[in-house]
Amino acid sequence: MEYNVAIILFPLLLVQTNSCLDDMLGIELLEIHFPFELNRQQSRSIQLTNDTDHYIAFMTISAEWSSFIYSLQPDKGIVPARSMYSVTITLQAQEEEPGSAMYTHWDDDFTVLSTRVDGDVTVGDISEDMFNEEEGKVVDKVSVTVILGTQ
Repeated sequence: MEYNVAIILFPLLLVQTNSCLDDMLGIELLEIHFPFELNRQQSRSIQLTNDTDHYIAFMTISAEWSSFIYSLQPDKGIVPARSMYSVTITLQAQEEEPGSAMYTHWDDDFTVLSTRVDGDVTVGDISEDMFNEEEGKVVDKVSVTVILGTQ
């Protein structure tokens, strides 16, 4: 008996539109837009969706300098099986007029790392070491873009 097997490779862009793995977190929105507003703090949320029967731990990673412009809360957590979790991105109040190129358009990426964990793991147990790739362990990495100003 002969079998035909097709292998489909997804380009990186498709992988980042949501988790490429059926057994990991779905993430929506992948681009967060903030209009420029002087002296006003703004917030948006992304949704982490766990459609599996397992607990999934997540951690967000961003550049150190990003914390002066926006923050992520919570920056780590555990999404129970068959549930959703919100992460809030808060843009700090911008204190300068949009005269410079940085303030007419600025963007940055942060990464959401996720991996399956046992049900007895707590948020306090989550560390960067949990997301090291090892044999037999799946770690999903999804980039989310934060955009300030016009495009």
